[in-house]
Amino acid sequence: MVIVLLCEGGCYSWQLGVTAADAGSKPDAAKDAAAIDMGTTPPPGHDAGTTKDATLPDVTAPSCATLAQTVASTRSAAIACTSTSGACSNSVSDACGCVLFVGESPSAATSDYLAAVMALQSSGCPLGCSACPAPAPTYALCLAAGMGTGLGTACTAP
Repeated sequence: MVIVLLCEGGCYSWQLGVTAADAGSKPDAAKDAAAIDMGTTPPPGHDAGTTKDATLPDVTAPSCATLAQTVASTRSAAIACTSTSGACSNSVSDACGCVLFVGESPSAATSDYLAAVMALQSSGCPLGCSACPAPAPTYALCLAAGMGTGLGTACTAP
């Protein structure tokens, strides 16, 4: 039951005695009533307790450091290669738009890398880009990776 009283200077509304029968299929009606009584009326169409403050950070979004680490680890997997015909013959764009030769394309590793790049780019995190190599490489070789990289062989542009 809703009672509306008109008063000089404003309009007030109270929801009284909400019961399960009054609530019908609205399980949070009692919460709505409590919110109204406390002066914290939920927005139209929302139950009390289910609204989200848009100014609060999304704690489920990964941090910039996590996104950058994911790009780095998936990049390592994408450029890993074996000395077979066709290795390192395909390229993709990295997070900065530079050419990156990959071991195989299409492959799960390359797809994972591109997804990680897209996530970083769309996050608003700083990309840390500098100028791409000029001229842009036109080929890469499958060579032994540098010490400490954890890779056996990797696509390496001259």
